[in-house]
Amino acid sequence: MTNELDQTNTGMNEEEITNPPSPSRITESLRDTGYSLNVAFADIIDNSIDANATNVLVKLGFDIENQVEVSISDNGIGMDKTGLVEALRYGTPSKDDASRLGKFGLGLKFASTSFCRKIEITSRFEAGAEALTAYFDLDTVAEKNKFVTTVRQATLEETAELDVVAQGGTGTIVRWRKIDRILEKYKTLDGEFRRRAMSKLQQQLEEHLGMVFQRFLDTAHVDSKKVNIVLNGKSVQPWDPFSIAHSTLLYDASVSLNDEDGNDFGDLEIKCYVLPRAEEFPDEESQKQARVGEANQGVYIYREDRLIHGPDWIGLYKIEPHYNLARIELNFPQGLDQALQVDIKKSRIILDPQIADFLKTEYLNMTRKLAQERNRKGTAKPPTSDPHQPASTNIGTSLPGLVVPEIKSVDEDKDEATVLNNKGEQEKVSLRIVRNESPSVTFIETAPTLQDGVLWVPSVINGSNGVTINTGHEFYLKSYLPHVGTSPVIQSLDYLLWALAQAEINNTDGNSQMFEDFKIEVSRNLRRLVEKLPDPVTHSEDE
Repeated sequence: MTNELDQTNTGMNEEEITNPPSPSRITESLRDTGYSLNVAFADIIDNSIDANATNVLVKLGFDIENQVEVSISDNGIGMDKTGLVEALRYGTPSKDDASRLGKFGLGLKFASTSFCRKIEITSRFEAGAEALTAYFDLDTVAEKNKFVTTVRQATLEETAELDVVAQGGTGTIVRWRKIDRILEKYKTLDGEFRRRAMSKLQQQLEEHLGMVFQRFLDTAHVDSKKVNIVLNGKSVQPWDPFSIAHSTLLYDASVSLNDEDGNDFGDLEIKCYVLPRAEEFPDEESQKQARVGEANQGVYIYREDRLIHGPDWIGLYKIEPHYNLARIELNFPQGLDQALQVDIKKSRIILDPQIADFLKTEYLNMTRKLAQERNRKGTAKPPTSDPHQPASTNIGTSLPGLVVPEIKSVDEDKDEATVLNNKGEQEKVSLRIVRNESPSVTFIETAPTLQDGVLWVPSVINGSNGVTINTGHEFYLKSYLPHVGTSPVIQSLDYLLWALAQAEINNTDGNSQMFEDFKIEVSRNLRRLVEKLPDPVTHSEDE
């Protein structure tokens, strides 16, 4: 027997009702999708690269009224009226080319409205054709409560701006208008703090673009499209996070990944690097470019040669200073989007647990272990025949923050230098004056013997603050030589003697004899103290 309730439900008719979201509410809500300024710029530049642009001009600064000004222009294929309308529509239809950097058809809108209330695009799709301008204004959406895009002929000024990069050919400019979320906390438009904040934003953006689009900027990377990105008139330089020329490549593998049904996701390329310690790089510029530090350790994930995530440990480990030298490259094609759950901003991924466990077990754990060992002990053998070069390199890099005497002039004939000491007084000091053939500045040199048998003496080496170390002293033989293959120990000893030498020069003030007696006394005591230490073990070249 059927009850009344069942009979009532059986007789109900279903009615399909169109229920679109409120345009004003949805557009305001979508402003808070979590874009950072750097990620927003990169997302828009993706569109330029997809449009086969070879030149992209980026502007971030102040206009003549000190208002924030943002534009990104390119010489890509451009858009006609239909293309402009689609570009400003939420959820642009997908393109046939799966290798495109743009993924969801939302980046331009989400990235832009995260920081401004109006997006304006000027574009030309054919050489010689009139340029068109289209805009999408959140205030108009709120006023009319519907999604509205306005298209018109470009003004002469807009066309002239486009032709800076397009040169009469095809191209596009994206401008942010009504910017309300960049430096909005600064009330004084022409204030010094606001200018400094803008300068910092520009520097961070330059570094971010150089990292994200490294493979498109670097002509040495032959497999990627090539593009020149110019920020405020300055070409963005590619940054290689792996310092390939100086790092140790532990793993270079390609792994085929399948889903539970056996469907092929594609090949995940894995490369694991361990960088040298900062002071073990061959020169200061290489060390600087490596950017060794906590902010740059971890995993870098690339999709179609574009960095989409990192550096971090993708939720698998914490950031710790012991692993500063570990950097891992994961490179995957668009076919792995599902396996790695790429987000709308293309700046974050969520690893499938099975993939995460596989990476940890097979690659990441060992890379981190070896990076930790190198961080603690240095390389097994110094990267140079001179064991003191790492300390010299690091002293040169750190010199601006160290307390050292200023060398005003040098008299090589008298082995004498005029220095400005820490009391602001100029003093003539007897010093060892050294000129060597090294192309780089050297702060530490050695000699087989020194007067009075001292362990060290202050020196001026190639015009710079230096120290000369006596390799014939027992302390050098029994404390230095056994640790030649352990760079941090050699560096620590070098830093100690170099710092003592600089303190001596910086505190002369007529006390030169006192310092001479000090060095002699310390050197004699050290000679006695190391007598019972074992003699150094010498190794052949083959060992």
